[in-house]
Amino acid sequence: TSTVAHSSHNRTLGIKLTIQVFIICGYTALASFVWKFIEPNFLPKNKYVFLVMNLLWIVWCGMNPYIFLIFNKKIRDRFFSNFKVGSPKVTITHGPRPSIASLQL
Repeated sequence: TSTVAHSSHNRTLGIKLTIQVFIICGYTALASFVWKFIEPNFLPKNKYVFLVMNLLWIVWCGMNPYIFLIFNKKIRDRFFSNFKVGSPKVTITHGPRPSIASLQL
């Protein structure tokens, strides 16, 4: 049964990875297609089209961390553990030197 559970876990991980690849690569292909073929040939030249075209690339640059947070439990747990009560606190005190930072666990 351990082998079956391990195999099922690996299958789930494989599916999640495949979905991530399709989202990232699919968005990249779509944005490239719109940028290279749709925008120059079919869209008017104005500031709104320019804004939308630039937003396509801004979203592309920033979407990877969100996809990793959605699909990767380890990354998600580590990320959200930083916001839990009782997480390490950094305090700055003024002593002989201008400022000293200390980490309290």
